[in-house]
Amino acid sequence: MNKFLQRVIAYVVDILVVSIFATCIANIGFINVQLDDYNKVYNDYAKDNEEYTDFVKDFKKYYKDEKITEEETEKLKKNYETYYGFVEKKYDDKKITDKEYDEILEDVQDEYNVMYEDYYYQIKKYSIVTNIIYIVVILAYFVGFQLLTNGQTLGKKIMKLKVASTKNNGKVKPIQYFIRALILYNTIFYLVDILIVLFVSKGSSYNVFYVFGLLQNVIEWIILFMIAMNQDGRGLHDYLASTVVVGVNEEVKSTKEDVKDAKYEEVKESKDATVEEVTEVETGMKNKEEKETVKKRTTRKTTTKKTDTKKNTTSKSKTSTKKK
Repeated sequence: MNKFLQRVIAYVVDILVVSIFATCIANIGFINVQLDDYNKVYNDYAKDNEEYTDFVKDFKKYYKDEKITEEETEKLKKNYETYYGFVEKKYDDKKITDKEYDEILEDVQDEYNVMYEDYYYQIKKYSIVTNIIYIVVILAYFVGFQLLTNGQTLGKKIMKLKVASTKNNGKVKPIQYFIRALILYNTIFYLVDILIVLFVSKGSSYNVFYVFGLLQNVIEWIILFMIAMNQDGRGLHDYLASTVVVGVNEEVKSTKEDVKDAKYEEVKESKDATVEEVTEVETGMKNKEEKETVKKRTTRKTTTKKTDTKKNTTSKSKTSTKKK
């Protein structure tokens, strides 16, 4: 099976696992203290949204013959208290023109937009605990669980894949799993939702939510595009975390520099390291730093020489001109 398809299937399986588990926890009342408020607001929104949809449908149906009878206006009045006022204003002469028809629909749309933004904010406000639950579940699954299973989630296990590091001979550190979870599984955007509710005013929040929603979609498409196009299948999250998804039997070899850096960190943190080992790795690191320093100095000298040569050429040219 194509590796890209394997990863897509693994991703879908993992998202389903996380969503089911997090949703179950979020629907436990004594854990999610906002559950009742959330359900009330959501049910009110569903009711008001249905009223708006039905009103627009019926109003367009009644005006299909380019006129609305008194009987039809009575039906609108009886069924749609929220929006009938816009019809009543234009129907004082017992008829509605095409222009008035368009104005009514526009006014109704504006009224709905105001209502929608208010409900949107309230739903986000009463989703704070749910978002925290999702963040905890995502980190527990994509960081903790993968640490225990050597880079495999349930989805990756089914597809015979695993996460490996491009450093340390494939061994993945917790911080690398954390970075992947932060970017790939929208953890950062759950956190952003919470911060917007807490620190952005209600009037401005909808636009801020909208901008971050677009950003989330853009990042998701970039990741998908990179995974599909890159030969090694690495996405944005992989580059940021220095990871790669490989088959369970594939090995990831580190570069010589990565091995030196890893050995340095290992010896530095080891309590049992000998003096010779410490001296060896520190010498290697110093040589590496010295090489970088020499490289920088050489670059500066070359640049300075070029500048001096330019100045001398200009000076000679000026002198020659004066003599003439």
